[in-house]
Amino acid sequence: MEKLIVFKNEMGITTFIPSFASSSLDKIIPPDSKYFYIESSIGDSHFAECYDVDWSLNNGETTTYFIDIEKAKETFIKHIRDSRNILFPTLDVEFMKALEIGNSTADIVSQKQKLRDLPTMDLSDVTTINELKGKWPIDLLGNSPYEN
Repeated sequence: MEKLIVFKNEMGITTFIPSFASSSLDKIIPPDSKYFYIESSIGDSHFAECYDVDWSLNNGETTTYFIDIEKAKETFIKHIRDSRNILFPTLDVEFMKALEIGNSTADIVSQKQKLRDLPTMDLSDVTTINELKGKWPIDLLGNSPYEN
C-alpha cells in the first residue's frame, strides 16, 4: 500500500497527499511545518477533514491517523445544513401556493421547523463515524449521502 504524507497546510488544516510528491516537499509543505507518513488510505472522504495524527512525533516518522469525532460531528451538522437548505426554497413555494388558494399551511410550517431544528440534534451518544452516519434523518432529508 502506498504511503501518504500528512501535514498542516497554510490554513492549519490537516492535509494528506500521496508520498510520490515527497520529491517536492519543500514546495508543498509550509516552512517549519511538521510532516509524517501514514501507511493507509483515508477511510471516508466525507469526513476527510476530521482525520488527524499525533503531532508530537518527529518529522518524517511513520504513524497512523485517527478520527476527531467532535470535528466529525461538526462536519455532519454542516452536511445536514447543506442538505436541508436545498429543501427550503421548494417549501417556500408550496407555502405561497397554499396561501394563494386558501389551503392550510400547517404541514409546511411544521416541515420547515423540523428542518430548522435538525442542527440541534443530540449527538452526545455518538462515538464512531458509523454511529454518526446512522443519525442521518432519512425521513426529512432523504437518502443518506454516506451510503455507498
